[in-house]
Amino acid sequence: MANAIGVAGQQATMTPATFVSETVAADIAAGLPVELSDNNACKPGTGSVGTFIGIHCPAVVGHKALADDNESARLIQQGDVWVTVAAAVSAGDAVGYSSTGTFAKAATSTYPNAITGAYFVHDADKDGVALVRLNGVATTSL
Repeated sequence: MANAIGVAGQQATMTPATFVSETVAADIAAGLPVELSDNNACKPGTGSVGTFIGIHCPAVVGHKALADDNESARLIQQGDVWVTVAAAVSAGDAVGYSSTGTFAKAATSTYPNAITGAYFVHDADKDGVALVRLNGVATTSL
């Protein structure tokens, strides 16, 4: 499988996209899943408490993380974004994330948090960069 060229958290295409800005409650690196925390701020996605609200997609990729001092995070909710995958994925696989916020194919015990309507656009190897197409923000827990 060939990996595409991209940087985690970077908007991948010019496909129409929807972004929101949310206050940060804990450091969030670019390209990670983001959930609403119990205090209505956002935090890295773990699937344990919050509702999935997007993937951190900063306007300028290269910032390692956002501080948790009420800064604002730019989240993509619909459109194409690059993410790093922790396991090999194939085109069409549903997108899931683990309790540590790593991405891979959904519907496994390690990646039980499926992002409804999201899928990998192409194949990618373990630890590679994959293009995710988001079609909304709803999530399910398997």
